[in-house]
Amino acid sequence: MKRLSLLALLSLAACAPSEAQIEAQWDEFLSENQSCETVDDCVIVYPGCPLGCGSAVSVGAEEEARELADSLVNRYSRLHGECMYDCMGVEAECNAGACEAVPADTGMD
Repeated sequence: MKRLSLLALLSLAACAPSEAQIEAQWDEFLSENQSCETVDDCVIVYPGCPLGCGSAVSVGAEEEARELADSLVNRYSRLHGECMYDCMGVEAECNAGACEAVPADTGMD
């Protein structure tokens, strides 16, 4: 019985998504959900490690972005352990028809 359990674990480990695969899934979602005409069409979501500090998405995709980010971060954490990094503040901009996260203006020039 232990042999089957070990084989099952090895099989699952072989199929476990890598950090790069998880990040690619997030990046694909972002590329499909960042259209805008003005900055009011954009919102910042905070996905967490390993997906980034803040990402800009179209307002209509905010809930789906939060749900996907939670799912991907949880999957990453279960398979690879938790990760953390320091983040700077970001704000949304609409550049060339796409929402973009840019460093926040802190007014401390």
